[in-house]
Amino acid sequence: MKRLFLPSLILTALTLGLLADDSEPKRIYELRTYFANEGKLDALHARFRDHTCTLFEKHGIHNVGYWVPVENEDHRLVYLVSYPSRDAREKAWKAFFADDAWKSAYQKSIEDGKLVAKVESEFLVTTDYSPELKVTAADSARLFELRRYTTNEGKLGDLDRRFREHTCGLFEKHGMTNVIYLH
Repeated sequence: MKRLFLPSLILTALTLGLLADDSEPKRIYELRTYFANEGKLDALHARFRDHTCTLFEKHGIHNVGYWVPVENEDHRLVYLVSYPSRDAREKAWKAFFADDAWKSAYQKSIEDGKLVAKVESEFLVTTDYSPELKVTAADSARLFELRRYTTNEGKLGDLDRRFREHTCGLFEKHGMTNVIYLH
């Protein structure tokens, strides 16, 4: 099986204000990780499959991709969604939570206990060398790898340059598919 890497440059100590150029709005990506309660991961998948994904799109939350770790002892669901801007994100989630269809689906899904114990969220923007994101249904049979790089202070530009000028090409040369690069 050909491995598909999802390298990602994520520096959690930075804020979006430092990452995005205010004069040119960048599409915002949100990497969300849900930690399901014991025995609730299948129900969480069902809620996303049957309700959440459709309602996200209805309210302007673009579904990019959903994954679970190969080794998943902590019952994680990891997904990536995107928005035209931070302001659009706030409006979309407000509308989503106010939607009667969501309220009903949520209440029904937790009749036997809450599905999610914890949610983690990171906001990201693409780098200048990120390929155009293309994830298709055929990718569901592939293995994705999410990589996180943390640099020393002042070294992010050097790491970006290395990926732009060398690493992305080397990954492709060795049969790895570059999916998206984010800060």
